[in-house]
Parts: sequence; structure tokens; C-alpha cells
Amino acid sequence: MRNVPDVSAVGDPLTGVSVYSAINGGWQQLGGTSVSSPIWAGFLSIIDAARQIVGQGRFGNINPDLYFLAFTEPGLIDIKDGSNGDVTLYGIAGYNAGPGYDNCTGCGSMFGELFAANSLVCHLVVEGSAPNTPTGFNGTAGTTTASLKWTKTAQANGYLIEVKQVDTGALTFYIAPDTKVELSNLTPKTTYVLSLFGVNATGTNFVPAIIYLTTR
Repeated sequence: MRNVPDVSAVGDPLTGVSVYSAINGGWQQLGGTSVSSPIWAGFLSIIDAARQIVGQGRFGNINPDLYFLAFTEPGLIDIKDGSNGDVTLYGIAGYNAGPGYDNCTGCGSMFGELFAANSLVCHLVVEGSAPNTPTGFNGTAGTTTASLKWTKTAQANGYLIEVKQVDTGALTFYIAPDTKVELSNLTPKTTYVLSLFGVNATGTNFVPAIIYLTTR
């Protein structure tokens, strides 16, 4: 009794993707519902790469996790406007988007940062014990880089590091298979709050280890 679509992604031609078509004169900006599939495919390939770094293997069937996310945490953005039909253009009315699940946009579009890092690195429906909060977390900052290290957590297969710029709130995530990581492309003379999570097949520890670093 499963319904479709499950999810959506940006389809507005005004904020679309770049496509090269020689027969049409080169690079063009395109949008539409067909863009959603390659956007999700590329996004999930990044998730699969992160999972393999922390020893989780490829993701497999993602649908149970998508529905779990849609109803439990802000991993999906509910799309409330739009339509997937047009009587004038296509001869069918289609469906309209609205609050919650609908037949136009499903459960919504991915909220990339939270969706990827805190959710999809692990299957959300696996039962078991998540890792304890890592200990010994510390680091040193350069002008645009930082070196982080911590003590090995027995229950963790790998680690996830959330890097948040204090003044703008911008987020970046790093995945590490062991107890150290090098950060790059940081902004000089900027303070960051760094949150460290242990990862295993069950999920991540609820309370992260946290430090603050200021680049030179």
C-alpha cells in the first residue's frame, strides 16, 4: 500500500542546474521534475561514500529511513507550494503541494546538512546501542586549517564532525574512520564550534563532544 512520490527536489528552472547541450548551443540552465532523480542520486552517492568511510557499507533500501525522517526530525523540508500538472500544457490537472505528505512533492526535499550527517550516515530503524560521547577532543587552528584529534571510542566504527561557523551559522561536516582529522577551507580570524559524534550501525551518540576554535 506504499504511495509515490517519496521525496522531491528543486525543479524550478530559475534555480535549476547547468546542462551542456551542443545541439542547443552549449550550456543552459534547466529545471523540472526530471532533475530530482539525478540530484538525489548524486546526494546519496555522497552519503554512501561517508558510510563506507565509517565502515557501514552501502545504504541499500532508503525508504524506511525517509519516512522515519519525515515524521521525527527536520531532515526533510516540507514543500507546500507547487503543482505537477497543467491542464493547458499537459491536458491533466495533476496534484498540488500542501502541508505534510502530498502526491506532488511526497515527504519533501532534503535538508542536506542535517539529513546527511545526523541521519543518513546510519540506518535510523536499526535497534541497538549508539556509541558513548567521545573523550579527549581537542584541536589546534591555523589560518584556514585546523587539526583535530580525540580518544578512540570503543563502540564507534567511525566519527562525524560538525563544523559550525559562529557568526554565520554555516555548517560543514567531516567523516573520519579513526581519531584525527584535518579541516581545510576555514575562514581566517573566525570562531568555530566543533561537535564530535561517534558512529556505529545504530546511530550517533546523542550528546556530542564540543570544543571552540578560532582561526588566526
